[in-house]
Amino acid sequence: MNVQDAEDSLANYISSFKDVTTTNGGIAEIQNVEYGLYVLIEWDVSHATIGGKPASLTNTQSPFLVALPTSVTENGVTYWNENVNARIKNSSDEAEVEKKIVTDKETLTTGDETVDDTDTTSIGDIVHFRLKGTVPTIPEVDNGNQQKFNKYVLVDNLSKGLTPETATVNGTVQLKDMVVRTTNVNADYTLAAEDYTTTITDYEGNEPEYAGGKTITVTLTDSGLTKISKWAADEKESKTKEIYFYYTAVVNEYAEIGPNDQAGSPAGNPNEVQLRYKIGSSADMETEWDKVTEYTFGIDANKQLGGSATTITDANKEQITFVLYSTKSGTADASDKTYYEMEKTTDGVYHVTSVTKNSVTDNAKMHPAAGGALNIKGLEKGTYFLEELSTVSGYNILKAPVKIEIKANRDENTYVGSNNQYIGTISQDSNTDGIFKVTINNTKGFELPSTGGSGIWFFVLAGAFAVAAGCGHYSMSIRKNRAK
Repeated sequence: MNVQDAEDSLANYISSFKDVTTTNGGIAEIQNVEYGLYVLIEWDVSHATIGGKPASLTNTQSPFLVALPTSVTENGVTYWNENVNARIKNSSDEAEVEKKIVTDKETLTTGDETVDDTDTTSIGDIVHFRLKGTVPTIPEVDNGNQQKFNKYVLVDNLSKGLTPETATVNGTVQLKDMVVRTTNVNADYTLAAEDYTTTITDYEGNEPEYAGGKTITVTLTDSGLTKISKWAADEKESKTKEIYFYYTAVVNEYAEIGPNDQAGSPAGNPNEVQLRYKIGSSADMETEWDKVTEYTFGIDANKQLGGSATTITDANKEQITFVLYSTKSGTADASDKTYYEMEKTTDGVYHVTSVTKNSVTDNAKMHPAAGGALNIKGLEKGTYFLEELSTVSGYNILKAPVKIEIKANRDENTYVGSNNQYIGTISQDSNTDGIFKVTINNTKGFELPSTGGSGIWFFVLAGAFAVAAGCGHYSMSIRKNRAK
């Protein structure tokens, strides 16, 4: 027999196989079968389900023989059994995924880092993210075939308020300083740079919260899939097998301020991850999306002159200047003032940057828009001071900076993923929009110079002359009366 005849004979033989599909209860029945010796092969598990949901089978049954009928002995009596039950041995396990914000900057990637589902931040700050994917266990089963990974992909969506930090490596844009950590004991299973790839693309989904954002995709290569397949089958390894990916993103000027209660737009700046994987010939599996959220806040200052905002016009608004600063002690007169560099978006609208100054003279000044509105965006929780440096001629400048306190309550991360998720409230009654509101009014008139100022002597001397003149007038009046 030549090769072609052999291939044709094998093809005809395989085509004679009878396909039987299991029911939802996992039972496959073949009735009215002639006596003989049969080979049972678990041929296709791509539609396997457990509890009505797709299942990931880590072991499939090796081919085995079944004789029909089968000799059975019970209570010393032997008889032929024409109803044979063949039990298929499979094992299954599913992967899980998790996303967290690393809030402890001292131990970023050690495994001891402090993580959370929510955090507050300022525009320009760097946020550290941690993605975790588990590796299903593939145990050794009697008469079973251990399966291997064919796919392991993490898909991570960022809202437009977050910009992933990148670097160009060999002409390709990659995540900057990405760190990968695995919990394996055997070093052979540790993932190296050649074991995965990362891509950064524009978000193309239909969720409004990620419109204009980015999608990061981490894909294990063939060498990486080989490593985790061996790791999953190694019974000496820990039962919990986990892969961690760490990367950073910067909060940008498009970050949502406060809860953003508009329809279709959830609170803050969300980001989410999903794990997509495939083991053997099982179905393609997808985990649920796991979401975390970054929050940032703002200030709305209503500037007035003489109790009215309409007195602030395009002609005089530049005469009014403000700066924003904070101190470690949370007191306005502390010596360690940190001034925030601002970037102007439109008239009266500014957002903080990553730049800070130690001197007020180096800081970019802010001016309200005509009508008195001054909006500052992109602040994390903390205590701030809005200081007025100058105002319109004829009006009194504020004697002291305005204290602004932003408090954020995490609520045990309960609301991440809900329609009304929100990390905190501003320290004002009935204020839940993430924006601290304050009215700053300058009154007309003049003020005496502050105590100790050189200008006070003018008023002291003027007062002395006034008293002397009064005394002289009184003395002359007495003399005239006596003369009469």
